[in-house]
Amino acid sequence: MQIKIFFIHLALLIFSIRADSQTEIQSLQYRIIMTSMSAKYDSAIYYAQKLTAIEPSARNYLLQGSVFELKKDYATADHFYQKAVNIAGTNQADIYSALAYVYYNRKNLDKAITYSMQSLKVDNNQPSLHYFVGSVFELLQNKDSAKSHFNKAYQADTLKELYAQKLYNLGYEEGEYTDQELYLKKLIALGNNTLNYQATLAGIYMQQDEYGKAAAILNEILRKSQSDSVYFSLGQCYMELNLGKEAIKCFKKAIMFSAVVNKQYYDALVDAYAFISRPDSVITTYNEGASKGIVSYQQWLINNGGINTLNIPAANQNDFSKINELLFRRDYRRAILLLNDYKEKKVTPKNEFYPMMAAAQFGLRNFNEAKMYITRAIELEPLKEDYQLLYIATLEKLRDYNELIKEANKLQGLSNTGPDFNRFILWKSYIGLKDWKQAVIYK
Repeated sequence: MQIKIFFIHLALLIFSIRADSQTEIQSLQYRIIMTSMSAKYDSAIYYAQKLTAIEPSARNYLLQGSVFELKKDYATADHFYQKAVNIAGTNQADIYSALAYVYYNRKNLDKAITYSMQSLKVDNNQPSLHYFVGSVFELLQNKDSAKSHFNKAYQADTLKELYAQKLYNLGYEEGEYTDQELYLKKLIALGNNTLNYQATLAGIYMQQDEYGKAAAILNEILRKSQSDSVYFSLGQCYMELNLGKEAIKCFKKAIMFSAVVNKQYYDALVDAYAFISRPDSVITTYNEGASKGIVSYQQWLINNGGINTLNIPAANQNDFSKINELLFRRDYRRAILLLNDYKEKKVTPKNEFYPMMAAAQFGLRNFNEAKMYITRAIELEPLKEDYQLLYIATLEKLRDYNELIKEANKLQGLSNTGPDFNRFILWKSYIGLKDWKQAVIYK
């Protein structure tokens, strides 16, 4: 089938033959095509011999060789191909490029490259051939030569979506975010499949912590088309920009537009309410999620005795449970007030105070304070895995990627993490440092 497709391309596109042609030569060319495609090779050979006897041109010898190509008589096909090459004259570029496809179909990639390069030597302005030879080099794992020819294809025809898409894909495979951004912008400018390309570009900006840029693109998408995933991504951007109220609007929209109950959307809404100190809304969200069938939310309500909001108790040396309850309910601001009350009365042991204060500050996105407290907690109890994980999460939020890389090696010794988590932390860190070559190692 692949050879037949090639034959159609060769005969119909290169020779531009029409079924209603009137001259004898054109009539013979048309008959060769039709009989060959019907596997009537003896008839096709007869017409081809008659054709080259009347007009022994390079293109006609190429067509004659193609009949034997379909018949898989490659030795005879090569004989006529060589005749075509010998008399190609001003048609050299076309003949060489056609033979490049012939040998590609035979899986002789070296010859495919040889004929491609000969054709390009005659006429370098052949974007489709540059793209073809780039694809062959890619199959041969010669990435530099492949990329060079893909670039030449694009430079020769900047309006061809296929070429820009290929260069974007290469940038993605190589972890080159600069190339990905460049060609996504060009693809967006072409106006085809714009929303998908914009969403991909926004995702790239989010990976690089460029949340302002990502939010601008996501808002542009929403002006054209609304979807739960775009609202969710925009909400994530607003959270990273500390715009809690805007994030809440987006997470609510994500829940509304989602065709299924998505726990991730509800979790994000809970975090956003906790960030702006709306514990009652946190509880309301848990109730809504539980009513929609989210099992963990149903269990959360059982564990917390329903929907009542806790009163702030007085500091009590013998009872720290209320602090834990406040933290569990995401009532971080009141938890901090109670913790400070305990601290002033000197009734809280440090190994209890530091981790709880770190968790509360993290929930309010006070990451510098969270880092200070969790560091002190680790100093007191260095073997606590939960403390190590909170410290790593805090470093990621602070974008302290050099320190995060140092800590990544410790992850391998933690029972709650695995190699995939370790690789993700290293990938994220090198992306943050814009060290694409290192990042792609851990992709």
